[in-house]
Amino acid sequence: MAHALAHPDRNLGLGFLVAWPNLDAANRLVRAHCGEMDGRDYGRLRPAAEAVAERYPVAATLLRRTLAEDVLRRAFSRQYPYAVRDVRACASTSTSCRTACASRPRPSPR
Repeated sequence: MAHALAHPDRNLGLGFLVAWPNLDAANRLVRAHCGEMDGRDYGRLRPAAEAVAERYPVAATLLRRTLAEDVLRRAFSRQYPYAVRDVRACASTSTSCRTACASRPRPSPR
């Protein structure tokens, strides 16, 4: 696992962690190195986002944002529908995260 976390190809390391599966480590990798991930690698990033979405919504959002930003940065219009789906998935993840947080009991004030 340490090798996957330290691998210079962050996408490859993420793919390994998701396939293993060690989603906690995948979450840590995404949170620490999202800016180093290649948004053109939708074959790894999109499945990884789906795999971590329930337990790690922030990591899923970061991955989907990486995918969408890459499409926009390259102005690759044929991929715009996929970028729209990724942005919508971010919004959906955000809504479900807010709902889950709202239903949690709040600590009593001290």
